[in-house]
Amino acid sequence: MTADFKAGEKAHHESYGEVEVSFGPAAFAAHPCMYVVKRSDTGDHVLVVSSSLSRPLKFKEGQKVCIFGSTLGEIESGPYQHRSGDCWLVKDAEGFYSFAPENYTKPVQEFSRATTEYAGVFYEFGAEYEDRDGDRWVFYSNNARAYARTPEALESRLDESLARVVENYGPLKRVQQP
Repeated sequence: MTADFKAGEKAHHESYGEVEVSFGPAAFAAHPCMYVVKRSDTGDHVLVVSSSLSRPLKFKEGQKVCIFGSTLGEIESGPYQHRSGDCWLVKDAEGFYSFAPENYTKPVQEFSRATTEYAGVFYEFGAEYEDRDGDRWVFYSNNARAYARTPEALESRLDESLARVVENYGPLKRVQQP
């Protein structure tokens, strides 16, 4: 992929991996569009053709992410070209795969706690939350989706989605456990 880069910008080289652009683009005798880049692995400067550079990858294999605002998972591979832009293959904690567009994929700093995100707010599974009417909710994951039920509800009951609870009964605040 050919892209215009500026000095100081990070790029990905097809052979050297991460590099920093030092100079360019410039026409050299060997090629009409080349850059001088600094290799991150050796610190050496090398001359490369523009077609060998691309924007740095946004995610790496094995990276923990939140997709579609509610599902936690791990990057399995990618990116793949799709009509909606770059997409990544993501495997969730239950072993299910999703083909997630890059703009619906966010890195997760702390993956060990079971949490989900909706509208920019993180909710912890198993913790109690109180809605605007004083009713309490507990969130859980089932088939990589976030659901809510009242603490006293039977498990066989049809539960609400996290999004529906937040939209209809929010804002929610976490209840401090004694």
